[in-house]
Amino acid sequence: MPGIRWFLTAAILITCVATQAQMGPSLDGEWGPVVSWPYEVTHASLLANGKVLVWPPYNLGDNARVWDPTTNTFVVSPKAGYNIFCTGHTHLADGRVLVTGGQIGAVLYGVPNASIYDPTTDTWTRLPDMQSPRWYPTNTALANGDILVTSGQIDPVRGINGLPQIWQAATSTWQDLSSAQLIVPLYPRMFLAPNGKVFYAGEAPQSRYLDTTGTGQWSLVAKSNMNRDYGSAIQYGDGKILIVGGGNPPTATAEVIDLNAPTPAWRLVGSMAYPRRQLNATLLPNGQVLVTGGTSGKGFNDLTSPVFPAELWDPISENWTTLASQTGYRGYHSVALLLPDATVLAAGGDRNLSTAQIFSPPYLFNGPRPVISSAATAVGYGSTFTVGTSNSASITQVTWLRLGSVTHAFNQDQRFNNLIFTATSSTQLKVTAPANPNLAPPGYYMMFLINSAGVPSVARFIHLNAKNNTPLPVALAPSSIFMPNTAIGTQSASDTASFTNNQKVPLNISNIAVSGDFLQTNTCTSPISAGTSCTFTITFTPTAIGLRSGTITITDSATNSPQVLNLAGNGVGAATTSVTSHNFYKIAVGTSASYRLYLLNNQTLPLNITSLTATGAYSQTNHCVSPLAGGQYCDITVTFVPTAVGLISGVLTITDDAKNSPQTVALSGTGK
Repeated sequence: MPGIRWFLTAAILITCVATQAQMGPSLDGEWGPVVSWPYEVTHASLLANGKVLVWPPYNLGDNARVWDPTTNTFVVSPKAGYNIFCTGHTHLADGRVLVTGGQIGAVLYGVPNASIYDPTTDTWTRLPDMQSPRWYPTNTALANGDILVTSGQIDPVRGINGLPQIWQAATSTWQDLSSAQLIVPLYPRMFLAPNGKVFYAGEAPQSRYLDTTGTGQWSLVAKSNMNRDYGSAIQYGDGKILIVGGGNPPTATAEVIDLNAPTPAWRLVGSMAYPRRQLNATLLPNGQVLVTGGTSGKGFNDLTSPVFPAELWDPISENWTTLASQTGYRGYHSVALLLPDATVLAAGGDRNLSTAQIFSPPYLFNGPRPVISSAATAVGYGSTFTVGTSNSASITQVTWLRLGSVTHAFNQDQRFNNLIFTATSSTQLKVTAPANPNLAPPGYYMMFLINSAGVPSVARFIHLNAKNNTPLPVALAPSSIFMPNTAIGTQSASDTASFTNNQKVPLNISNIAVSGDFLQTNTCTSPISAGTSCTFTITFTPTAIGLRSGTITITDSATNSPQVLNLAGNGVGAATTSVTSHNFYKIAVGTSASYRLYLLNNQTLPLNITSLTATGAYSQTNHCVSPLAGGQYCDITVTFVPTAVGLISGVLTITDDAKNSPQTVALSGTGK
């Protein structure tokens, strides 16, 4: 037996040595040391100067700083003037960062604010407010350089904002997509598609297109296999989307869809080695996707089931490779961002994880890096440009990636494009920029050269110039307005639209017609001089409950006459409850169950509350102080205590001085 024991020991040793030989940075990548940062980072945007704009969560939100990866130093940025935690953010075509929404007070309460951060001046500029507050919205860059904003919670009472809006950069106005109102989950995974529409990839299984022209329209596309709550989604090629992880309990599965197909459909690809939610998914220069962090445990953010190993998805094999493990858990509120040197920043995470760590993917250990010696700083769509490099024959791939902007398990701005190129000499490449802005919205990109060993260069920042669009002879900005919810028979606050004569001759207006429950006044005196503008001021007085629509039609001497301003708004009762009925279902006799609802004063005037009563086996307590100020709400808690077996009905009645008084909520429950 000693000979057998020696043989087995030797075999084990040989196996261990062979296994160790297969491991190492060239296969697994390498994590750098954990470094201390000034605070936990929850939002991060790569800037066109190679630095990173970051800011923290919760009540510290308005404390942005700019981090320099080359020196690992921070510069304190001026304050935005409000809490920019839980915002949406993406890059404008000129490299500035548009930040939408935010938080006021406690979580779940949004703000209508929007601001632009300018990295060249290190300044914040406040923009006109959005139509309603947003907390957890998504920003999506469009082909013309405008930014679509979707979703975001208003507050716990009014729920999620269903009105998509577009920030029109040229006119600094908000365009309301009033025909496209739809409640989609917070921080929706949205992508500009090859057909010019915006694709909703999740987290909910039903994916959709949003047509952003006119007043907007949603259409169904395909269903994925599951709800991917706090999973991630990535555009890894032209019209190609990967969704991965998420769910509760978390899944290890991944799915892809090709929007170029005649009938796009989701299909499952290789699964990760580890189920995870609260993960980050980062595009790499070669088109692979790096997944880091997250938890494999049930619940919202289970810190007891961390996933430390990174995983790498290959778009060719559609399978995953497990890489080196990070130090410590990074999940909810963490970020991951591709840096210009092709490493990946991982930072933040609840609770108060004020550290960062850099991951060097395996490609950085496979030999010398290509060097970009010269390149254009700005190019146009479909143009060719020269790139200098020491060994052009070794280059097998030229790619560029839009600058990342990441928060809450989703990068709202990263995109990947393979560029066509040829070697024109031993030291030069001729590279062609994308011709279609639906595949590469205008803005800044990181261009990488990748050699035959798969090693990427350090990036060069290149600006993809927006296409020059000839302005309309006469233009309305915006051309669609959604008015705030307004009580029937009362007049809303006003909104405005500008009317601009872009011609070189005066404009003669022959008629202005208004339809629907809307009124307008204007400063437009005919003729309107060439190159000048006037203003329409609109108010809304709904005559019925529900969606009300109308138009302002302007007839004039321009070739694009008439111009139409689309109007819409919701008529609501003067006072309403957040629900009109509630079922407690089965409750044991002698025990109790409670439910909280809200009374909303939709008027501008105070609401004088006379009484709140509940009948049957139901009672109520409330925090409704009379008078309830205009636009405010209060909470009412209804308690059900069944005294007998069987169905028990009741009514909550609120009496006040609103025209639609009393407001009632039907109550039901079953004693068991």
